[in-house]
Amino acid sequence: MRKKATSAYGTINDHIIDISRESEEANWYIVVTAPCGMRDYDGWWADSADKTIEEALAEAVNGSCLFELPDEDEEE
Repeated sequence: MRKKATSAYGTINDHIIDISRESEEANWYIVVTAPCGMRDYDGWWADSADKTIEEALAEAVNGSCLFELPDEDEEE
């Protein structure tokens, strides 16, 4: 039986992403740190114990607005 990943660390758009959990049954803890040191995301992802590490990474990116889409009403 293959164990599921319980942590990941890396960068996206110069932001440091650190995702971890204590066990496969625990919720994910996500920290996203901007280049200036500000935390764009720092906390437990509620009800995430059944989520994969890929889903936790997507939550980190979405929750910290790293890939915010431009407003459709904005003119170019």
